[in-house]
Amino acid sequence: AFPADPTPRTVDLPTYAFQHQSYWMNASGAVGDPSDLGLVAADHPLLGAAVELADGSTHLLTGRIAAGGGNGWLGEHIVADAVLAPGAALVEWVLRAADEVGCGGIEELALHVPLALPESGGLRVQVVVGAEAEDGRREVRVYSRPDGEADTGTEVGWVCHAEGVLSPAPDGTDQPAGGLGGAWPPAGAEPVDLDGFYEHAAASGYAYGPAFQGLRAVWRDGADLLAEVTLPEAAGDTDGFGIHPALLDAALHPALLLDTGSERERDGGRVWLPFAWNGVSLWAAGASTVRVRLSPRRDGAAGERGLRLVVADAVGDPVLTVDSLVTRPAAVNQLRAGARRGGAGLFALDWVPLPQRAGVDGPDSERGGWAVLATEGARPDLEGFLAGLDGDRPVPDVVLAPFPRSGADAVADMAADGLAVAGRALELVRGWLAEPRLEDARLVVVTRGAVAVTDADAEGGTDVAAAALWGLLRSAQAESPGRFLLLDLDLHMDLGLDLGFGADPASGVSGDGVRNAVAQALDMDEPQLAVRDGRAWVPRLIRATADGGPGAPSSAVALDPDGTVLVTGGTGTLGGLLAEHLVRTWRVGRLLLVSRRGPDAPGARDLAVRLEELGARVRIAAVDVTDASAVAELVAGIDGEHPLTGVIHATGLLDDAVITSQSPERLARVWAAKATGAAHLHTATAHLPLRLFVMFSSAAGVMGSPGQANYAAANAFCDALAAHRRALGLPGLSVAWGLWAQASGMTGKLAATDRARMTRSGIAALSSEKALDLLDAACARGGPLCVAADISTAGVARQDLPAVLRGLVGG
Repeated sequence: AFPADPTPRTVDLPTYAFQHQSYWMNASGAVGDPSDLGLVAADHPLLGAAVELADGSTHLLTGRIAAGGGNGWLGEHIVADAVLAPGAALVEWVLRAADEVGCGGIEELALHVPLALPESGGLRVQVVVGAEAEDGRREVRVYSRPDGEADTGTEVGWVCHAEGVLSPAPDGTDQPAGGLGGAWPPAGAEPVDLDGFYEHAAASGYAYGPAFQGLRAVWRDGADLLAEVTLPEAAGDTDGFGIHPALLDAALHPALLLDTGSERERDGGRVWLPFAWNGVSLWAAGASTVRVRLSPRRDGAAGERGLRLVVADAVGDPVLTVDSLVTRPAAVNQLRAGARRGGAGLFALDWVPLPQRAGVDGPDSERGGWAVLATEGARPDLEGFLAGLDGDRPVPDVVLAPFPRSGADAVADMAADGLAVAGRALELVRGWLAEPRLEDARLVVVTRGAVAVTDADAEGGTDVAAAALWGLLRSAQAESPGRFLLLDLDLHMDLGLDLGFGADPASGVSGDGVRNAVAQALDMDEPQLAVRDGRAWVPRLIRATADGGPGAPSSAVALDPDGTVLVTGGTGTLGGLLAEHLVRTWRVGRLLLVSRRGPDAPGARDLAVRLEELGARVRIAAVDVTDASAVAELVAGIDGEHPLTGVIHATGLLDDAVITSQSPERLARVWAAKATGAAHLHTATAHLPLRLFVMFSSAAGVMGSPGQANYAAANAFCDALAAHRRALGLPGLSVAWGLWAQASGMTGKLAATDRARMTRSGIAALSSEKALDLLDAACARGGPLCVAADISTAGVARQDLPAVLRGLVGG
C-alpha cells in the first residue's frame, strides 16, 4: 500500500540494482527498547535490561560499558596504567540486583578478576542472580565479555569477575545503623593536609581522572579516618544509581593515607584493590555529598588489609554501610596485561573465599555424624574403621582421613614421599569405593599446607609430596562425584582424632570453624577447600593473560643464543614441534634433545637435519631421566662454552585405567617418567644460573580426569615443584596442558569416544600452532602454574562442569 498522502515527492533511487535500502518507516517499536526483546527496562545507567527465567530460578541484569561514550567517566579510573571499572561499580550493580529480587543487600562479594576496559570497543556485562534458597539467600555473579567476540572468532569467553551471596529480604525490623550525625567533624578530629593528594596517588599507581577526584577533606579521629566526599561534575548525576560508583570509590580514597611510605611505592610492583565486601547495606539513594568513616580492622588474613566503612549524607543519616572490606595486592604487570584481554586459552588457578552461609547444618548426628580414621604410621586405617562398624552403629555421614605432612627437604626425597603418599591415597580410595556400606558416606581427605592459597602459604612452602595426593583425588572425584572431599588445613592446625580437629588455640581457629567449613562445602557441592585463619577457600580457574604476546617471549626468559636448551622427550612428536619452535621463534642456537632411545628413536635423525638446516646445533642423547646418575652425568657433560640456560621437561607416560583398576605398579611407571624425572632435573641443575625451567604438565592434575588418576598425581607434583623452585629463587613454570590435536606417542591411542567426551566437557583439542603460542604466553606471563587449554563453557550445563570451572560460566 502507498502512503495515504497523495502529495508528489522526489526520492533518490538506488544508483545500481539490488542496493537494498528501505524507504518506509519500520513498523516495529522504538530502537533500543528492551521490551521488544522480551526484556524489562532496568532503569539503570549501566545495566539497561533485566530478565527473569520462566522457572524463576535465575534473574539477569545486563548492559554494556566502555571507556568512552555515554559512560566515559569509567575510563578515568586508571590503576597501574590499566583502565579498570572500579570495584565500587560492581558492588553497586550487585546492590541493584539485590533490589531487583527483593534481597536485603550483599552478605559477601569476592572480586576475583579486575574488570579491565579495552582501549577500543566495549564489554557486555551480566549480573546473574541464582534461585532463592530456603533461608532467603541467593548466589550472585558478575561477568563480562568483549563486544562482538563471537563474530570475530576469538574465544576469550565470559569472565567471572565477582561472586557472592545476597542477604535475605529484611524482616521489617532492620534499621539503618552507623550514622554520622552531630557535629562534623567531631570534636578532637585532626585535619589532614590533602595538598597534592591525587598527584601522590598517581605516583603510587592510582591515576584517578576528574570524575573520581571527589575527596574534599579528611580528618584523623584516633585510628579512624573521616572524610567529606562530593560527586564531581565530570561523573554526571546520580539518577538511576543506588550510590554513584565514582562517589563510593572516592569514599575509599582516604585508605591510601593508611599506607606507609615504603608501601606507597607500588609495594614493589603491586597496588591494592578491593577484594571482599561483607555486610553491604544501602540505606538511601541519590546522595551526591557524603560523610565517610573508615575504621581499620585487624582481623584479616596475612597479606590483606581490612576496613569498616560508613557513608552518610550531608546531615549524617546513613547512606551505605560495609561491615568489612578486605583489600589485597595485585601485580602491576598482570593488571596491564589484563587490560589487553589477550592470551585466550591461558588460565591460572586462583583460590577464592567460600561465601559464608548462616544456618548450614553439619551431618546429622542421629544418622552417624562425623568420624576420623586412625592412622598406622602414615597410613589411614580403613580396615580398622570398617571392623569397628557393627550392626547397631550407623555409618557416619562424613569420615575424615588425615595424611601427615612430609618432612622432606630435598626434592628427590619429596618425589619419593609423593609416590608413597599417592600410593597410600590410591589404596584408601580403592578400599572406600569397594565397601558397599560407605556408598552414602563422604570421605574427606585431609592434608596440611598441600596447596598455596595465600602469599603466606607460598612463602612458608607447600607440601610438594602431598600435592600428588590432590592430583590423584581430583581424578577420583571426576570418576565418582559426591564420594570424596579434599580439605587442606594451614600449618597452625593439626588434625587430631578428636572431633574438635585438634585446633591450635594460638591460631585463633576453632575445630568448630573447620567443621562448619566442611559442612558448608558439602552443602554447596564444593569438592575441594582449604581453611586459612578460619576462612574457607575454594579453587577456581581464571582467565590469564601474558605480559608479552604470542611468539614473543619476554625479556624475563630471553635465552642466550650461544647457550644450550635441554628438552626431554625431545625426539617425540611434540618434542620435535617444540624443538623447531625454539629455533624458529626463540632463536635458540643449541639444543640437547633427550629421550630413552635417543638417536635410534623413529624420526630422530630427520629431526636433527631439519633443525640444523634452520641454523641450530643439535645433540640427541639416549638418557633415562628416571636415573638420577644418568641425568647428573648428562648435565655435567654440557660444553662449558655453551652452558645450559634452559630446561623443558616434556616427557611423559600414560597408563590409563579407572581408579578401581589402578595399581601401585601403574602409578609408579607413570610417576617415574614425569615426577621422578622432574626431580632429577631439578637436582642436577639447581646450582646453575638457568633462565628457564619448564615442565609440561597436564590439566588432569588441576581439574581431574576420569581414568588418569596416576597421571594426574604425577603432574600435580610437577605443578607444586614449580612453585617450590620459585620459593627457592629459581625459575620454575609448570604448563598444565589440555589435549593437543596433534597425535603423539601418549595421545595417539585416544579413541574418538575419548575425544568426544572431552569436547562435551567443554575442552577441545589445541592445534599445535595455538599450543606453542600459549607456551610463549605462559613463559611471558610469569608465575609457577598456567593451564593451557581450549576451554569453552558455552552450552555446557553448570552441574556438568568441574567446580574449578564454575567461575568461567556466564548466564
